[in-house]
Amino acid sequence: MLNNDDPTVCKVARRSLLLDLSKRKVPYAADGEPSFLGFRKKPSGKLDTRAMGFGVRSDWPDLNDLCSKNNIQLNWAHTGGEQVNISQGQIMDPNVYVEASIHHNGTSERLNSRTCRYEILQYFQAQQRDYWVNLRLQGKLACLQSADHTVSHSALQNSAVNEDILKFVIKARLQTLPTKYNLSLWFPKHHEPFCLLHSDKIMESTAHILNGCPAFKGLYIARHDRIVNITAQELRKVSGQGAIHTNKTVKTSWFLNLNDNTNSLRSVLREYPNTPDIEVIDELSKNILILEVGCCFDLYVDLCFSEKMLKYQALSNALAVCGYRTKLIILIFGSLGYVHRLCVRGLRIAGLSKKISKQTARYCSVSAIIGSLHVWRRQCHLYP
Repeated sequence: MLNNDDPTVCKVARRSLLLDLSKRKVPYAADGEPSFLGFRKKPSGKLDTRAMGFGVRSDWPDLNDLCSKNNIQLNWAHTGGEQVNISQGQIMDPNVYVEASIHHNGTSERLNSRTCRYEILQYFQAQQRDYWVNLRLQGKLACLQSADHTVSHSALQNSAVNEDILKFVIKARLQTLPTKYNLSLWFPKHHEPFCLLHSDKIMESTAHILNGCPAFKGLYIARHDRIVNITAQELRKVSGQGAIHTNKTVKTSWFLNLNDNTNSLRSVLREYPNTPDIEVIDELSKNILILEVGCCFDLYVDLCFSEKMLKYQALSNALAVCGYRTKLIILIFGSLGYVHRLCVRGLRIAGLSKKISKQTARYCSVSAIIGSLHVWRRQCHLYP
């Protein structure tokens, strides 16, 4: 309001400031003294009021307290760059305006008067993000740069999700599940960090239970296959006459229009991975979609994406040599619901609309969490 474009509003706001702080007998600040809009502050950050009996409620002291708490400094500046000596005449001068700056780690950043609210929000969001990322346990899964956060938090926003699922995913993402590793950190005299399902000493972390323990291999496969089935079901709605194969070894008999390079394809099928999760074959246009689904621990979705991309590169190249146009699409979901940032884009390349692609990604995200909850419950059942 002190910088309002309406001269009347601006004048009223400045008169209100002068009236309120003059009634409180707050003196002007000298050079080098802490100040709020030119009025002196105590070392505690409060206004240096000299009228203790003036108990009228006002927004100006509250604004000062808010700025002090958040390291925001408000000063007067002149449009011509001239130095402003605080006085009643200077404050009422239309060529004088309020300049805001925020101080952090010994640095000062000037705020734009038009976008200061957005900039302050961005500053505190970044501050909170840095705090979480630097935590020893909770920081591991905080603000993953490789995840698509528009679809990765469906379980937290969907009212249809069971309360048990919600509690599990929150505790797991915060790394506070009572795993042997966590218990050894909390109670080092009573627990060891090793998994009881192995004879050798392997750390029982959240990542180990949800993705790395051979005792739960069947549950990992079921969780993965569920995501494959959800994706294949959506693709069947848009594939038309294209044939869709899921979890089957690629055979040369599937392709009706192979050229003379069939032997090279047979060689690749013998020597390289040949069982993609989903393969869509359109003989009319000679287009092939190879979709590979991964469900890894959320911290490693980027690494998993790279490995899956390389896994079927040879098969994709061999089919291209045989006369087909191939597209290799990688869909990576974290076991705690994080979705890789290229997942929605991959579903759109496969032929789904933007809306359906996001819905499918959210559905698969929740499905991965439910599968991980089954793994955790089995772990708790084996040794409570």
